[in-house]
Amino acid sequence: MLYIGIDPGLAGGICAIDETGELKFITTMPTLSIGTKKEIDVPAFVLTLRSLQTKDKIRIVGIETQHAMPKQGVSSMFKIGKGYGIIIGALAALELPYTEIRANDWQKIMFVGHPKSNTKDISKKIAKQLYPKCEFKASLRCTTMHDGMTDACMIANFAKLKHQ
Repeated sequence: MLYIGIDPGLAGGICAIDETGELKFITTMPTLSIGTKKEIDVPAFVLTLRSLQTKDKIRIVGIETQHAMPKQGVSSMFKIGKGYGIIIGALAALELPYTEIRANDWQKIMFVGHPKSNTKDISKKIAKQLYPKCEFKASLRCTTMHDGMTDACMIANFAKLKHQ
């Protein structure tokens, strides 16, 4: 039984854990470059979900909700909404059960005992504590942890807590 967490941004991530909390899969959000712009690589995203679907039964996919933020431009909000819609559409097409999770909700539970300052740093710290063998790096050349991957890990763990 898998619990999947998705941080849906272009710099997001996908994480799968099993019912014992063991990390089974983690990656960055698949993207492709079109000219100077990046977009979600929809076929790669779907293939990733299908491969997880065939390995184990997926209990729930938790996806962090996206919404308009004050002082963000219309173009960036449209791009965020487009990516979010693609992900929700792919989950629906694959008939995967999913739940939308507000960032504040998963952070309130997963960050217990930590001061809520820089949420990306806290996410990295807790993910490393939960999975010390995982590097959480986007590639072998990277020197820093990828916060999209660590956030996806937190979302997967939160989904597991809420849907066991």
